[in-house]
Amino acid sequence: QVETRNGGQGWIANWLVVLRTVQNQASRSAEPGDRPRPALPLYTGSNKLLDIETKPLPDGLLVSIAGEYPLNYSHFSLTNPRRLVIDFFNTTLELGWEGDFLPVNNELVSLVRVGQFTEDQARVVIDFNDLFSAGFSMSEDGKRLVVKLQPPTIKGKTIVIDPGHGSLQPGGWSDPGAVGPNGVYEKDIVLDIGLKVAELLTQEGAAVVLTRTGNTVLSLGERAQVANEINADLFVSIHANASTSPSLTGTATYYYAPWSTQLGTQRAAREKLARYVQQELVQELQRRDIGTLEENFSVLRNTSMPSILVETAFISNLEEERLLSQEAFRQKAAQAVVRGIIRFFAEP
Repeated sequence: QVETRNGGQGWIANWLVVLRTVQNQASRSAEPGDRPRPALPLYTGSNKLLDIETKPLPDGLLVSIAGEYPLNYSHFSLTNPRRLVIDFFNTTLELGWEGDFLPVNNELVSLVRVGQFTEDQARVVIDFNDLFSAGFSMSEDGKRLVVKLQPPTIKGKTIVIDPGHGSLQPGGWSDPGAVGPNGVYEKDIVLDIGLKVAELLTQEGAAVVLTRTGNTVLSLGERAQVANEINADLFVSIHANASTSPSLTGTATYYYAPWSTQLGTQRAAREKLARYVQQELVQELQRRDIGTLEENFSVLRNTSMPSILVETAFISNLEEERLLSQEAFRQKAAQAVVRGIIRFFAEP
């Protein structure tokens, strides 16, 4: 199966294709929506992990992993607890020291663990105390992988926050969004969350633009255009869900990037942003996890950068309306959204 630059997909006979592989290279700061796929390693034979070393940094840690031959690896991150997993394929352990972990006296990293995950797959797991960023670089011979671990930063990023609803309608009234059983307006709840998100992002060094700070004359398309015109890095629309069934509860995060459109080139980035924000919201708010969903919402369809729409909780549910009305709950929602955004830029 092949994919064209504009996101189209199709099939081609394998005898017409010449595959070229290149050595893993040091990572660069990828642009949102255009994250490079990892290069395939040249060496795929049997290998051994010979050593793992750590070196403290003023604000982080260097982890150096040495193999007998060029390393064939992949990595992913997990939450609850936060950890980075690095798998080495066709690889067994032959370390010059005993034990299955390296104690680390570091504010960011709590532990480096190592084990034989399967018969021919070694695994290194790095446990974290907080959010992290990870940079990967290989030695010229490919036999040593160095992982640079530091606190994440979003300095210099431009992020548009869109508190949903609140648009002035013909006749001068403002769209309240959904209205809870006790008369709480969605537009007021999500504006407060949006303002809190903007404040937290600003404290982290990001440039933040709000589509509204009160009622607005902007249409949905014009809200998206605000982000497009300033070439923002991210667009996040904040809402509270509603249903005709008052028993429905939970948190959901939406993205939109069908392969058949130009947005398909951003599919991985949009899904990743939605997934990270959803994970943080569920962990912080402790509401039912509805998951990440794909939906053709206007603000998602019309934004040219990675974008998501967050449904924090159901304002139509009596219990969740009560929670949304609480300052502490809205603050937690804002903190979770910000952590998800930081993870999007930082984690592999």
